[in-house]
Amino acid sequence: MLAEGFRLSEPVAIPPVQVPEPVEEDFQQKEIFSLLKEATDLRRQQQRLEMQISQAQDANASLQSSWSALSRVSTTLAFGSGPSPKKEGDAAWPEDRLEKGEADVSTAAPLEGSEVLITSQLTLAREAHEAALRLCEAEAAVSTLQADSEALEKQSRQIEEEVQEMAGPLKELEALREEGSRRAERLEALKSREEATLQALAELSTKRLALQEAAGKLQEELQETSAKELPQVAKRRREADLEAQRAQQAHAEAKNRWKTEVQMCQSALQAEEKQLARLLARKESTALAAGEGQQACSVLSRSLADVRQEHARLLSWKQDIAEGRPPIPRTDRPFGFALDLSSAAGRLHNVSYFDAEKAEELKSWLEAIEGWIAAAAWQAGDVVCVTEPFMTDSEDQVKLEPDMTGILVKLDEHDDAFLEFDAFDARQWVFQKNRQKLKRLVDSDAKDVFLDIVPQNDIIMHWALRVVGTKASRCYEFEADGVIMGKRTALDKGLPISSQKLEGRTTKTHREISQWCTQFGADHSYDAAGNNIFGGKNCQDFAVELCTYMGIDKEQLPFRQAEQVKTVLGAGAFVAADAALGTGLVAAGTGLVAGALDLGIGVAGAAAGAAMSPGVLAAAAAVGVGYASGVITPESIPTFGFESEKPVQSPEATEQSSS
Repeated sequence: MLAEGFRLSEPVAIPPVQVPEPVEEDFQQKEIFSLLKEATDLRRQQQRLEMQISQAQDANASLQSSWSALSRVSTTLAFGSGPSPKKEGDAAWPEDRLEKGEADVSTAAPLEGSEVLITSQLTLAREAHEAALRLCEAEAAVSTLQADSEALEKQSRQIEEEVQEMAGPLKELEALREEGSRRAERLEALKSREEATLQALAELSTKRLALQEAAGKLQEELQETSAKELPQVAKRRREADLEAQRAQQAHAEAKNRWKTEVQMCQSALQAEEKQLARLLARKESTALAAGEGQQACSVLSRSLADVRQEHARLLSWKQDIAEGRPPIPRTDRPFGFALDLSSAAGRLHNVSYFDAEKAEELKSWLEAIEGWIAAAAWQAGDVVCVTEPFMTDSEDQVKLEPDMTGILVKLDEHDDAFLEFDAFDARQWVFQKNRQKLKRLVDSDAKDVFLDIVPQNDIIMHWALRVVGTKASRCYEFEADGVIMGKRTALDKGLPISSQKLEGRTTKTHREISQWCTQFGADHSYDAAGNNIFGGKNCQDFAVELCTYMGIDKEQLPFRQAEQVKTVLGAGAFVAADAALGTGLVAAGTGLVAGALDLGIGVAGAAAGAAMSPGVLAAAAAVGVGYASGVITPESIPTFGFESEKPVQSPEATEQSSS
C-alpha cells in the first residue's frame, strides 16, 4: 500500500543538450541561451530526485516483503492453539509427560488386555512429545518475529516520515517539470521565430539586391533620357521665351487700347458731368417748386383759418339744434358736403356739414381730407406696438405680449394685417377683429444705417442696407427677384457677414423707405453688371441710391474703386474686373427671396359719407395737407396734432361696427 501510494514514474535518461554560446549582439540568442541553461539545471535536479525516489522505493519494497511475512506468521498463530504459559521447570515438561504416558499405558495394559492399544498410545505419546517440541520452537520463533516486527514497524514509521518529508520536494519537482515543459515550449517558439526572422532577413537581402539592380538600371535609363531630353527641354525653353516676348508685345498693345478706352471714358465722364449739371438745374427747379409749395402752404393756412371760423359756426349751429331753435339757411354759400366720421373714431362719430360759396373751394378741403386719410391709414412699413396680450390669427399661432413692436408688411383687401415681429422668425397675421389691440407708433426718430456685405462665395459680395431705429430695424436689399425687405438679409450663405456703420443718421420713416423701395423695384430690373450698362441695376446701385434718398453720404460707400474700373474698362471687361476686385457687382440672384411685398397704399375716397380712419380729428380740424402732398405735416398746423392712439370704442359702437 505504501509503495503504491508513493510510486513515481521510472527515471528517464535525458541526453545532454548542446548549449550554444551567447551572442552579445543578438538579444534573442541570449534569451535562448539562458533558457537552455535553466532547462539543463532542471533536468539534473530531476535526475537526482528520481534516484533518491528509486532508493526509497527499494527500501519500501524490502520493508513490504518483511511485513507480509510477519503478517502470515501472525495469521498462522491466530488460527492455531495458543502456547501454554511456561512455568519454572517447563523445559522438561514434554519428557515428563511422555514418561507418565508410558507408565499409564504399562499400568493400563493388563487391564485392557490389548497390545495394539498400548502401541498406539505410545505412538501418540511420542507424537505429542514431538508436537510439544515443535510448539516450543514456534514460540521462540514468534518471540523473535515479534521483535523483528517491532523493528520493522519502527523502520516503517521512519520511512513514512521520510516519505512525508519527500512530498514537498516531489511537488516542487512536478512544478519544475511543468515549468520546464513551458520553457521548452517557449524555446521552441523562439526557435521557430528565429527561423522565420532568418528567413525574412534572407528575403530582404534578396529584395535589396534586386532593388539595387533595378536602381542601377534606372540610373542608366536616366542618363540615357537626359542625353535625349535635354536638347528638347532647351528648345521648349526658347519657345517659351519667344511666347513671353509675344505676350509683352500683346501687353503693350493692350496698354495702348486701355489708354484709348481711358480717353473714351473721360469723354463719357464729361457727358455725365453735363448730366449732373442738368440734374442741378432740375434741383433748382425743384427748389422753385418748393417755394411755390410754401406759398400754397400759406394759402392753405388762410383756408384753415376760414375753416376754423366755419367750425365755430357749425358748433353754434349744432348748439341751436340741440336747444330746439331751427337753423337759418344761408343762400350765399350754396355748395357743401356732409362728412360722416367712422364710429371707430370714438367721440368723433358726429355728422358734419361743409359749405362754400363756390365749388372750387371744396376741392382744397377734399384734397386735405384725402391726404389726412392716407396719412392716418395703416400702410406697409408702419411701426406698431401691442397694447394687450392676444393670440395671432396665423396657422401657427403665437402669443403677442404688451410692448412688443413690429412692422406692418402688408394690409390685404379685408384690412387684415401681415406683421413682422423681432421676437418671432415667422411673420404673423392679425385680422381686423384684433386690430384694436395694436397701436401705430410715430416713427420719426433718427435712425442709424449699416452696410452689410454678405459673401455669396469667395468672390461675389452682396450688399444690403440695414436701418436701425429705437423702435424697429429693417434690412433693405435688391437682387434678381426684386426688392426684399425683412428683419435680416435673405441671401445669407452662412459665410461671415461684415457690417459697416455709415456716418450720419436718417429721419426717414420705415413707411417712406418701404414706399421708395417699392417704387425702385417697379422702375428698375435687376442686372448683375449694374449702372444700367445692360439695362438694369444691381445691389450696389440700389444701396447708393437708397443712401442718397435717406440723406446718407454715399462717398463713404466702398463703390468708388469698382466705379472707376467700370469707367476705365467699359462694359466688355467689367465682369473680369469685378472678379478681380471682389466688389460683388455681378452678384446674380439665387432665388432665395421670400417674395416681394405687396405695399399698395390704400387711400379712402373723400366725398359725402366718406369714413375716416382712427386718428383723424374733428371735422373742421381735419382740413389740411396730409403726408401724401409732402408740403404740410399735421405737426406744422398749430393746435392740431396727430392722434396715434386709437380711442377705446364703446360697446354700442363695437356692435355697430361688427354688424
